[in-house]
Amino acid sequence: MKLKLTLPFLLLAVAIFGGCTKNTTHERYTIYRPIYQEESAIISNIKATGPTSITTPSKIYMRGNYVFISEALKGIHVIDISNVTAPQNVAFINILGNNDIAIKDNILLADCGKTLVSIDITNPASPKVVNALYDALPIAWYGGLVYDGSKVIVGWTKKDTVFTMSDEEFDRYKNTTARGWMIYASASNSSGANPGGSNNGVAGSLSRFGVINDYLYSIGSSLITTINVQNPSSPAKVSTVTGSGVMETIFPLNDSKFLVGTQTGMLVFDITNRQTPAKLGSYTHSSACDPVIADNQYAYITLKAGTPCSGVVNQLEIVDISNFQSIKQVKTYQMKHPAGLSKDGNTLFVCDDTDGLKVFNAVDVNNVAQIAQLKNFTPKDIIASGGKGLVIANEGFYMIDYTNLSNIHVTGKLQ
Repeated sequence: MKLKLTLPFLLLAVAIFGGCTKNTTHERYTIYRPIYQEESAIISNIKATGPTSITTPSKIYMRGNYVFISEALKGIHVIDISNVTAPQNVAFINILGNNDIAIKDNILLADCGKTLVSIDITNPASPKVVNALYDALPIAWYGGLVYDGSKVIVGWTKKDTVFTMSDEEFDRYKNTTARGWMIYASASNSSGANPGGSNNGVAGSLSRFGVINDYLYSIGSSLITTINVQNPSSPAKVSTVTGSGVMETIFPLNDSKFLVGTQTGMLVFDITNRQTPAKLGSYTHSSACDPVIADNQYAYITLKAGTPCSGVVNQLEIVDISNFQSIKQVKTYQMKHPAGLSKDGNTLFVCDDTDGLKVFNAVDVNNVAQIAQLKNFTPKDIIASGGKGLVIANEGFYMIDYTNLSNIHVTGKLQ
């Protein structure tokens, strides 16, 4: 099996300089090559340990007085948030290769490559693995990278490399959006809303997992997998259908529909037939990485430039979803480099890179007004509910109090 990766994902250009002769050009890159482990070996070693530092948070999920934070490729932090001024890091579930999480009843569902792992969190401080459903997911996913096979990316090696090409080749190469050379790495050679019920908790906007009633819907690349989790301790794969484009995030809208954010727009799926999602509508925007959330009438989408999605805009888009067959843009608002977002009533929260967390009054979608901005951290995603905001950032985990919109402030943090 070979892994096919584009240069923008694997390579970070650190210098471009003239060639030694007038006919050649040299371009220097740092190449990151994935490190793999067998899924079965990882799963047999899943266990809870003492708390560890939050260094690279990727996804967030809230249930009751606990928050679960996926540490990219490493596992899941378990955070007790019962004291808003002093959240407690109580445990870490070691799952190499993990990226996404969801909860059904007392079972935490986590991906490990193509395997869905069920973990009993009846006592969140002492989680226990109860099941592993192999080949549950059609693809394994890491950021903008899709790969298959029975191995899981658990880290990266780094190597500086110089490419040499003719001036003619370089002229063609530098003008392509993706700089379309390929790097191949052989796995064999490398070691909002929650209609599923309040008992299942709430996911952040960057999630690829959505639990609606007794089914888990997982998206990745162009595929949607449906898994029966009526008994989450023993889930069963039901179907895999093809969606549209490169799908990145999922947002459960209600009992019968969910939204999907793609690199080129937003999709609406009907799940009247729980086992087979059917495309109901779509909206197209310029190419960008984007999560999506929604209320009963409007969807809110952030578009981010300078990503593996080859985006060129940084903005918030609001679209009218009252008619799924004719979804229309209402208005756009410029941002710095937005990522995750959340909405509680008329209050909208946007994670906007080094500009921090921006808070808006969204009572009028044609005149969304900023009412607060919290800086000094770089937020990635937020869950806002009942006056409490839960934020993952480059710097760690933050708790926000917005019960008084005139005095929105950080109450506690973990780093």
